[in-house]
Amino acid sequence: MAARQKVKADAIQLPATKEEAEVLLGQIGSLQRRITESETVMNDQIAAVKDRYQKKAGQFSEVIGESFKRLHAWAEAHKHELLPGKKKSAELSTGVVSWRKTPPKVNVKNTEAAIEELKAAGLGRFVKTTEVIDKEAILAEIKSVELLEQISVSQRTEFVAKPHDTNIEKVAKSKD
Repeated sequence: MAARQKVKADAIQLPATKEEAEVLLGQIGSLQRRITESETVMNDQIAAVKDRYQKKAGQFSEVIGESFKRLHAWAEAHKHELLPGKKKSAELSTGVVSWRKTPPKVNVKNTEAAIEELKAAGLGRFVKTTEVIDKEAILAEIKSVELLEQISVSQRTEFVAKPHDTNIEKVAKSKD
């Protein structure tokens, strides 16, 4: 049985002349500017709505913060009544108040000095040493890694169309 040949369904119409290509590039620039204008209007409207609701939420947050401070002060003053025995939380009619310890956290003032201090105290096991590939150095000396199997350096060519009077570029990645 003969293999069927795939036919590309979306044939594109190429510009026939340099002038047609210039018109096409101009159209792209014009449409990109319209997109930018549309996005600017949209972002202005979103910012206005967001600002309006953030102001309202800010007022609620202030009240919540003040209420939390008052509740915390009351709970601390009544902690012995709220937590008989080894309890860590108390059920109120409208919710729960509790006290909990956070997980331990290591704080380091000066990393270099701390590393030296750990090593001097015979605690070098608490110091990590990591190895990473220096890709910037490889790019500076590409020829040095040419024969290696696990490392390759790639590069591709991109076609760029940048209409005048716009900062927007349209880039197509090639299949190099």
